[in-house]
Amino acid sequence: MSLSFTLIPQLQCRSCHCPRPGRAGEFRGGEITSLSRSSNSTKLKEVSVLNLYSCKLTSLKGIHIGFAGGRLAELNLGLNSLETLPAELAQLAPSLRKLWLDDNR
Repeated sequence: MSLSFTLIPQLQCRSCHCPRPGRAGEFRGGEITSLSRSSNSTKLKEVSVLNLYSCKLTSLKGIHIGFAGGRLAELNLGLNSLETLPAELAQLAPSLRKLWLDDNR
């Protein structure tokens, strides 16, 4: 099941995908600020697969806020514009098993 991140308050699944084309505004400025809100952290800790493939992301700053200490096992960040990875990504290491970074800068 694919859910848009605007629906996070009603999040009921364990797998989330990038918003549909035409909804790029949900990642304004190429950042994941809609995910890193502390109000989403309880719901996001239940997500085990996050597909952010081709979401025009340039930064992962704050990614640990929603997922650290959670169940995130697979994170797909392919086909974005990432040049570096923040140190806070290491906070996902206890559960993260697959990290896809293909086709970035």
